[in-house]
Amino acid sequence: MKKKYYNAVEYFNKDKNREDGLGCWCKECMRNIAKEYREKFKNRKESEISYPKKKKCPHCNKIKFAKEFSKSKGKGDGLNSWCKICLNGAKRKSEWLHSRKKK
Repeated sequence: MKKKYYNAVEYFNKDKNREDGLGCWCKECMRNIAKEYREKFKNRKESEISYPKKKKCPHCNKIKFAKEFSKSKGKGDGLNSWCKICLNGAKRKSEWLHSRKKK
């Protein structure tokens, strides 16, 4: 990947957690990094994934057993970040919000 240096704000994504409000990687580099990460895990077989016994859900901040998380080949540990309960709750809330917007 050839390095390019950008100074213009429009070449960077917003990041509210950073002091300047901009991401540290330009949009093009972020796309490439994300693509490489997806390709790395895309073709993994079930036997190649070592699932943890327990995991912490960042939404509810509870440590739960692995069976309480959905499987996801794209994640490093093979499990979704959020537990099934939090994920389903977020999906229901999102569907409810979208249905209200249509009215």
